[in-house]
Amino acid sequence: MIQVISPDGFPIDSEIYANFASALVAFWEWENRYKKQGYYSSREFGQIHLLDLIDFCEFKEIQKQRTKRTIKQ
Repeated sequence: MIQVISPDGFPIDSEIYANFASALVAFWEWENRYKKQGYYSSREFGQIHLLDLIDFCEFKEIQKQRTKRTIKQ
């Protein structure tokens, strides 16, 4: 399970992807939103050229949480 984190530290969307390939496709779709202006503007890093954007993002592995079941007697 993979979540894509932006350079500003928040998820690029609400999805958690089953594998890296799916997360990468989501990153490319997100990156395309910035093509017209030619850069991503980060609060911490300033203007990030789109060729460098992937280096500023994190593909964070998320562990699936298990839920406890209680048995009623």
